[in-house]
Amino acid sequence: MLGFRIILLCQFISIAVTQSFNTSVFGGELGSFGVLKSLRPNVLPSFDFSPSKFFDKRKSDNNYHLGDILISFRVAGEDDWSSASSAANRSLAIRSLPTSRSEILVSDLSNILPSPVLNITRSWSEYHGDIVLSFDVTNISPTAVEIGALGFPIEFNSIFTGQDAADVLQTGSFIDPYIGLDAGYAQVTRLNGTGPNLILTPFTNATKLEAWEFLSESSGSLKYQSNSFEGFYSWQVYSQALADTQWDGAEPWNTPTSYVLKSNETQTYAIRISLAPNVSKIEDTLYNNGRPVAVGIPGYILPTDTIGSLYIKSRSAPASFEIFPKGSLQITKKNPSPKAPWRGYTVQAGTGAFGRVRVTVTYADSTKQTVHYWVTHNSLQAPKLIGNHISQNQWYTNTSDIFGRAPSIMSWDRTDGSIVLQDSRVAVAGLSDEGGAGSFVALAMKQVLQPKQEEVKLLEIFVNKTAWGSLQDSSYGVKMSLFYYSPDDLPDFPYDSSISWKSAWNKTRSLSTDRAYNYVWVSALYWGLYKASRISPGILSYNTPEWYLQQASRTVARGVNASTGYSDAGLMGESFWGNLLQDLRAEGMGADADALESRFHERQVSWSESSDPFGSEQAWDCTGQEGVYFWSQYFNDSTTALMTIESIHGYNPTIPHWVYNGNARRYWDFLTAGQINLRRIERQGHHYGSGLNSLALLDWFRRSDNPASQESFYDLRVGYGGYMGPLSNIDADGFTSMSFHTFPQTMAWDNYTGDYGPNFLGHVQASGVYLVQHPDFGWSAFGGNLYHNASGLLTIYPRDTLRRRLFASHIGLYIELESGQIEEVTWSETTNELQINVTSDVSGATEVLFFTSLTSSVLGETHQVRLNSEGLKAARGGYIVDIPHSSSATLTWKKT
Repeated sequence: MLGFRIILLCQFISIAVTQSFNTSVFGGELGSFGVLKSLRPNVLPSFDFSPSKFFDKRKSDNNYHLGDILISFRVAGEDDWSSASSAANRSLAIRSLPTSRSEILVSDLSNILPSPVLNITRSWSEYHGDIVLSFDVTNISPTAVEIGALGFPIEFNSIFTGQDAADVLQTGSFIDPYIGLDAGYAQVTRLNGTGPNLILTPFTNATKLEAWEFLSESSGSLKYQSNSFEGFYSWQVYSQALADTQWDGAEPWNTPTSYVLKSNETQTYAIRISLAPNVSKIEDTLYNNGRPVAVGIPGYILPTDTIGSLYIKSRSAPASFEIFPKGSLQITKKNPSPKAPWRGYTVQAGTGAFGRVRVTVTYADSTKQTVHYWVTHNSLQAPKLIGNHISQNQWYTNTSDIFGRAPSIMSWDRTDGSIVLQDSRVAVAGLSDEGGAGSFVALAMKQVLQPKQEEVKLLEIFVNKTAWGSLQDSSYGVKMSLFYYSPDDLPDFPYDSSISWKSAWNKTRSLSTDRAYNYVWVSALYWGLYKASRISPGILSYNTPEWYLQQASRTVARGVNASTGYSDAGLMGESFWGNLLQDLRAEGMGADADALESRFHERQVSWSESSDPFGSEQAWDCTGQEGVYFWSQYFNDSTTALMTIESIHGYNPTIPHWVYNGNARRYWDFLTAGQINLRRIERQGHHYGSGLNSLALLDWFRRSDNPASQESFYDLRVGYGGYMGPLSNIDADGFTSMSFHTFPQTMAWDNYTGDYGPNFLGHVQASGVYLVQHPDFGWSAFGGNLYHNASGLLTIYPRDTLRRRLFASHIGLYIELESGQIEEVTWSETTNELQINVTSDVSGATEVLFFTSLTSSVLGETHQVRLNSEGLKAARGGYIVDIPHSSSATLTWKKT
């Protein structure tokens, strides 16, 4: 049986090691133990990437810093792994060695990593202004030694504990990995998103990024592994020992490996620390450092009906592609090729493929890169599966329920296939908060995509029998939770004794109506039913469309009332309230719209006056940006809108990995809405930040007067990655997980539906096709399959979930349909005409209302775009086009 043998370290006299350094790029300091204490870019010397002000609070044993090393090894023929850590005993001495001209500090680590078989030397050095951290590992035994794990802790300033939110925004950073082997890297982005940013890349061929391992530390005064201090991770070069002893059979991102070090052999491992001026220049920095760069379009989540593209820029040509599982993807060379030095490939799902897929690219120089995909459902099938699962499994009908929760749509636990009726986070079982409202929000948003009579009926029953009058009182107050823990009030109720109820809300707390976030979800429920009636007239059976619209309006009014808690915060999902205002005015409820708009403006003014308008219930958050951005644009506050986009740049990356690409930083919601036995602080994969933050980035892209620029194309890639994220949460049966567990010992979707609904709301609001002419890649369609013939005719077949929105970025034209579907789009490079073929969807509508707008000044003053179709009727601020029976209508725009 494999296990770890911990080496006991002998006591030596401690020798403090401090060393300042200055290069053409960085200034900094190595603190005690020879680890990094401070790292400041010369272009912004006031900013420190390292948490230097916390260094003295992080000098205890097993507090990890950049410059530490963790290693597991075994002598040939042994079964058990031995492990050692340079952070295990901070009282031990470190001996400094002579340095060369380029070296800053060289240390013999034999005292703190004593071993009869290995000797390790650490050096800090300068290379073209960059900083290089390297370790020479030498086998000093006569026998071969297998290195089964080799990790370098990565520590930068993501410590927010005890700090003002405005200071955190200006001084904090986030670290994200690309776990891509030889092409792997870690990026450190400033929270305000303005740059410069750090890039950590392999500096020797041996230093691949194979795994990303969370480092356990004691909580301490800084509250390690909490909502104010996520914690740190280690760059794992090898991970076989971890897979053998800690990962419990979970499937890692890359195949775990080890390295056999021969007697007297020395292997050098090194990481280079470089500077990128802004987030859109990160890939340029990687390429300049000799690293391969991969760009996926529309990203790395691939519906089975979508043809993706993969572009690679590398010094050495790709020699082979290995797909795991075999046959899950088909990769073929593009014709024509993109502009050199890029190489292009089409990527399509193989027959029967679903879930994780790893593409290993081997280059001619033997370098290996892994690109990580998720194959998901046909884009039209995904919403159907969601609707089926919720309506067939999550419909709760026990009308004798003492908490008044039936009939309703409840949270689901996939572990045992049951509705969540009891949970210490009472809202998860109480139809409120994000964790309890998530599933009814998801079903309501599904009706905005694809109304279905049976599902609409369930939602109406839920509204009229439970939501209105039980979850929501007659003054439109939305309760914190219908379920609560009050055994004194309910002495006969069989509360589950296996659950710890210490932190559970009591009856008074649960039935309070003082959380503005909850009002978004109930208003979305009403608005979703109203929109279903607009898409499929006559589908409602309990109330009129106007009643649902008015309910939504009054719910919002109560939620943003100044007396409601958090009403001045940017609220998750609230950007659809802009649609609500339009609908109110179109239905003759202008006074209601005006009143709401006035309150929205008050909130936005307060944000414009704040140095950090993104506050929430947490120490730091990425939930407020969506609402702050939307209303700032709505009220023409470009300064706050830009600050918001920059903020999103700080926590939302594009990386050749489905779980990180467009994945807004979230790490505490497993505590509030995840499965009970996996509640922990952990980097989450595609929690609702993905779908919601995509809205701001995509809107920002639509406003760009240079959409093919590197900066704008970056926003499109990140935004579309976030939009696609919620599709990966849907399993083969339509169950919608709240988030993915990225810790290597788990690597699985959470078994609770939890707060998935807000993620899907963002997805529905963002869905659309984006056409862009890229200077290197040529014509590209995000959300559509594009064909370009020799005569200059582009044909795009939409493959997004909605199929009612199109943005032609080269002419700045944005088109939205209220119903029907865009079946086909063409653009003629010869005639400068854009045409869309509109068909009826499942509703069988014979009329389709559409809206068209020019969202950017990309054409300048010398060109214009005009609608060139006849027989249209003006209505609700747009136009109505007739759809002939069993046919389609063509709409034409011409650039002149």
